[in-house]
Formats: sequence, C-alpha cells, structure tokens
Amino acid sequence: MLKVTKSMIKDVVSKVAGEDCVPIILDLDGRENVSEFIIADELNIDIRELRRKLYKLWEAGLVRFKRKKDKKRGWYIYYWTFIPSRVWFLYRDLRVKKLQKLKERLEQEENNEFYLCPNGCVRLDFSQAVEFDFKCPECGALLVPNDNSRTIAHLKEEIAKLTKEIEEFDKAEKEFEKSQKVKIKKEKERLEREEKEKERKLKEKEKKKAMKKKAKKVKEKKTSKAKKKIKVKKSRKPSNSKNSKKSKSNGKAKKTTSKKKSTKKSKKKN
Repeated sequence: MLKVTKSMIKDVVSKVAGEDCVPIILDLDGRENVSEFIIADELNIDIRELRRKLYKLWEAGLVRFKRKKDKKRGWYIYYWTFIPSRVWFLYRDLRVKKLQKLKERLEQEENNEFYLCPNGCVRLDFSQAVEFDFKCPECGALLVPNDNSRTIAHLKEEIAKLTKEIEEFDKAEKEFEKSQKVKIKKEKERLEREEKEKERKLKEKEKKKAMKKKAKKVKEKKTSKAKKKIKVKKSRKPSNSKNSKKSKSNGKAKKTTSKKKSTKKSKKKN
C-alpha cells in the first residue's frame, strides 16, 4: 500500500476518533497482535478507558483484534493490530469532504453580499442584514459592506491545493493498483510454470516407473523361459541314461553270444 506518514496518522485519528486516541495508534504502529494489558501498561492508561478508546478506533476501521482465552485466569484477552492502509483511505475521504465544503463556501461567497459589524460582533449576508435593518443584533451598530474578494481568492487557493492533492492520491493509487496487477500476474505465471514443471516431473516419474515395470516383466519372462528350459533338460536326462544302459546291456549280450559261438566252433574243429 501507499506510504502512510505519522502526520497523516495524527490528522486522521484526531478527526475520526479524537486526539486522545493518537498515542494508542502510534504505540501499535509497526506491531501486530499486542495485548490490551501491554498497551495499558506502556501508555499508563486504565484498562477500561483503553478499551473504550480501542473500540472507537475499531468502529472507524483503524484497528482489528483477536481474542484468546487465558487458560489460567479463564477470561478473554484482546490482541490489537493497527491497519495503516485504512489511514490512507480515511485521509483521502476527509480531503474530499473538505473540498466539497470549500466549494459550497466559495459558491456562497461569490453569489452573496455580506455585511460586517464594525465592532466585529457578526458577519451577515444581505437577507440577514435586511432582517435586522442593517444593524448589529449584538451591539446595535450600523453594519458596513464586507469586501470578500480576499476570502474568495483564499478559498480558490485552498480548493486548487486540495484538488491537486486528491489527484496525486488517485494517481498514486492507480499506479499502486497497476503494480499490484503486474505482481499478481507474475505470481500467477510463476505458479503456472511450477504447476507445469510438477506435471512434467510427474509424467517423467510415471514413464520411468512404467519402463521399470516393463523391464521387470521382460526379465521375469526371460527367467521363466530359462527355468522352463532347465526343467526340460532335467526331464530329458534320465531317459537318455536308461537308453544308454539298455544299449550297453545289449552290447554285452551280443559279445557274450559271439564268444559262445566262437568257443563252440573251436570245439567242433577239435
């Protein structure tokens, strides 16, 4: 928010809540959630009187509060915070109201004739002077015409000064709002980038997870195939051994029969 000066704070608080509330705001300035008992102790004010003033400031929107229950004592304690941004809006509002009054006064001064008591008792417009027969209602002296050209000039100066001040305030507010919009836009873009980056990382993570899962499945498939081959080999080995044994026994039988035949032949020859 726009910068709020101490002179602005004093001006606004004194007009909105009273001069006796100014020290409270100055004590709270730059602090948050200050206990009412601490404020009372720092400013040496009775707690009931302080609460009355704080509620007046709260009604003007210059402070906010939080209340917490004291566990030991059982009652609620109020913690107060000053709202500087509210000062700026109230300060501008007061200036606008003052400007309106000055414009009304200028219109009255320009469109009327005024009469003064030579003793300085009263100042009356033409209709009022006629009502009193151009005599002072206080002392009876004859009223004299009042040259209000200086008053008109002074009012015009004040109006120009206030108008310029309000315009500067409005300009500063627009610039602030513009900067806030830019800030919000940048923050939004940053959050969108972060969100996209999170989505990208999540997709990558899911992709890697899927690839690992796939690789695991392929590996499991390969291992299962290898196991099946081993089982097949193991199941084939015993049958081969039986066949070999049979072939060996057949070979031995053939040898024995051939030996027998040869011995028979040799006996016949003899």
